[in-house]
Amino acid sequence: MAAPAPRSYFVLTTRGDLGPYSRSELREQVQEGVVRTEDRVRNAFGRSLGSVADIISDAPSGRTSVHGLTPVRGPPVRPQPRRSAAPLLIVLGVVAPLALLALLALLALTAVFNTSSPTASPVDVPAHTTSAADTAGTTTVIPPTAPPPPVTTQAESPHREGRIDAPLPDGWSSLDLGDARPKHRVNQKAGTWIIQGGGADIWNQADEFAFCHRSASGDIRLQVRVVSMRDTDYWDKAGLMLRNSLDAPAPTASIIITHRGELQFLRRWQRDAAMEGEGGPTIPFPAWLQLMRRGEVVTAAWSSDGQAWTPVGTEQRLPALGGEVEVGLAVCSHNRAESNRTTFDSLSVVPLP
Repeated sequence: MAAPAPRSYFVLTTRGDLGPYSRSELREQVQEGVVRTEDRVRNAFGRSLGSVADIISDAPSGRTSVHGLTPVRGPPVRPQPRRSAAPLLIVLGVVAPLALLALLALLALTAVFNTSSPTASPVDVPAHTTSAADTAGTTTVIPPTAPPPPVTTQAESPHREGRIDAPLPDGWSSLDLGDARPKHRVNQKAGTWIIQGGGADIWNQADEFAFCHRSASGDIRLQVRVVSMRDTDYWDKAGLMLRNSLDAPAPTASIIITHRGELQFLRRWQRDAAMEGEGGPTIPFPAWLQLMRRGEVVTAAWSSDGQAWTPVGTEQRLPALGGEVEVGLAVCSHNRAESNRTTFDSLSVVPLP
């Protein structure tokens, strides 16, 4: 008859069940400190057999103490295996070169695009040109041949809404006429007006510019001194204006100056008509401007001291302006991506007897 197989014991620990062990192997595990005498033991079928001390002492109840055994210090701490850095190095070795190649490709495409899309100088392709009548003292301005600059997006525009930094005088308002961009900004203090305005142009059949205005009627004279003006385009504009209404294609008359100091007397005879103009001299800043209406006749003039006035162009009969008009200060950057900053002072709006 075959000898019975030795019993197998499993020790329950916090690290999981250890075993199977025979009784002699269990003694060795205690001596080596792998298991403790107070650890619980089960058989192969999951039945509890008491503690390790019960098994190695042959005690059926598990309450017999074990004498003569080496004190157990507890299970040895097993060091955690170190993770190799090889996978990370492999990933970096693959991704880094690809990212560098993508960056170089992007830079190359940007350089090609910039080279193939040059922007013409505003001096080379002016928005307005003049006829040979300049030599005779009267200039008729020809409409621009180049398309207006691209519309500025909301993220690019520094002033999406018109802004007034100080209260305007009673009766005065401001707006971006004709959806001019970037949106305007006005600061008026102690008689000095600082206006930042955008817009494509004051020209053709409709206008885009920043307008600080008030209502007036009858015969009237407007005067102002233009102290300084920023350079935003060859044909940027600032000056005095009369308008039949605040609609972009409304009949209008104005005297304007560019940042170069070039003067023009502009007018639109009737609604939706093309703008016409006469050129004047080029003068230094600060420059005085005057716009005057008597009945249906409008005249423009300039001065270096606000006392002696020189006409710009010839007087014009403009019945379409009507009796009540909007009058005030106009600023146009001729560049929908940038605001023109113009400073005015000594503004006067005087009814004529």
